Amino acid sequence: APGSPARRSDRQPPPRRTTPSGGHGGVDRVVDAEHLGETGDLEHLQDAGLGADQDHVPVMAPQALEPSDEHAQTGGVEKVHALQVDHYLMAAAIMVSSFGCNNGLILSGARVYYAMAKDGLFFRGAGKLHPKYRTPVVSLMVQMVWICILCVSGSYGQLLDYVVFAVLVFYILTIAGLFVLRIKQPNAERPYRAFGYPVLPAVYIVLAIFIDIVLLRYKPQFTWPGLIIVLLGIPVYFAWRSRRTVTEPSAA
Repeated sequence: APGSPARRSDRQPPPRRTTPSGGHGGVDRVVDAEHLGETGDLEHLQDAGLGADQDHVPVMAPQALEPSDEHAQTGGVEKVHALQVDHYLMAAAIMVSSFGCNNGLILSGARVYYAMAKDGLFFRGAGKLHPKYRTPVVSLMVQMVWICILCVSGSYGQLLDYVVFAVLVFYILTIAGLFVLRIKQPNAERPYRAFGYPVLPAVYIVLAIFIDIVLLRYKPQFTWPGLIIVLLGIPVYFAWRSRRTVTEPSAA
């Protein structure tokens, strides 16, 4: 029948095309929402006499908390109280945003260790699933320990500089892989093509490299340790890889 579910599903585009398009559209909307929110926050903070400390956390200027006699006569005290309420609301909004970000990072990060363990590139125990919830419980615990170490190793701004630098390194490698695949596998099936290739990916790589260089130049106390940790992953990868190749023939 024309209206049957089978006929309707036949007209639906394949997931290999809709999934990248949906992700692209979702990212666009999130970027727009973040841009509008940040623009409004900055304008509000400037009007309210708020600034930011060295850790990029909004703080209220002391002069905004001490109204002059003229302000007190014109209702300045009420305005200061309103600014204090806005200050706490802004802090609550930042906490909600951080929790939402952590939710995605916790879910995805632990599964990277799980996949590495399954590929023989990490401790075998990290590839075990919880018997009831079917979640990578060992990987989650490993991630929790590492996060606790990071939390006591520096302030919010220091960790932000450390993470941004390391993340940009892997973003650069990921997008560079796009050019490598186009060269090594020119005839591979590509149901979704990168928008603006090769200009936009190349521009992104150049800008990301520039940001990393700036961070290395002006904040070396945080970015160089991150670079060293990332570089240490190279010999660790080859060590695990050689161990896997030795184990596989013996198991056979």
